[in-house]
Amino acid sequence: MTFAKRITPLECGEGHFIAKLVKKSHQKSDVHAYKIKSKEKDLLKAEKFFSSLFSSELYGQLEKINNNFFILPYEMPDIRNLNVIRAGVLFAEEKKSHIEPHHAVFIAAKENEINNKINFNQCSNEIAVFLKGEEIPCSNCQPGYVGITVEGIPTGFGKYSNGKIKNKYPKGLRNL
Repeated sequence: MTFAKRITPLECGEGHFIAKLVKKSHQKSDVHAYKIKSKEKDLLKAEKFFSSLFSSELYGQLEKINNNFFILPYEMPDIRNLNVIRAGVLFAEEKKSHIEPHHAVFIAAKENEINNKINFNQCSNEIAVFLKGEEIPCSNCQPGYVGITVEGIPTGFGKYSNGKIKNKYPKGLRNL
């Protein structure tokens, strides 16, 4: 009996590998399990923040793990005692006085679900500047977080204020 499955991109999704591992030793691992610290008021605040960014329903259950909010599948089993590296979609991080969205949630969204967005042509100068990590001008954006799409495909996000979108594109992905 096999306890592993490879799912290619042609079958479904981006391509995945799933395996069931059996621990043979009772030695402690140095990988730590998630510390789920979900409080009702934190989750309500995060849900309200999600609704301000996206027009769609929350497509999973929201959990706060350490200082991060994740959207986990509804069918997901309890992972509190497992050593999981990453589960679900990283939605946002709780900073000192606010919640800041994460790149992953904008990439996971569909263009029509993003409330405040700006669309660029793939050959535009603005998208080239954005992918380098620089600010881009915007005259018709609403204040707050703005989804950046390229010909309808979500690419990242930024924060609009004073006529410019401050870039929130991850440093490791920037086209230098």
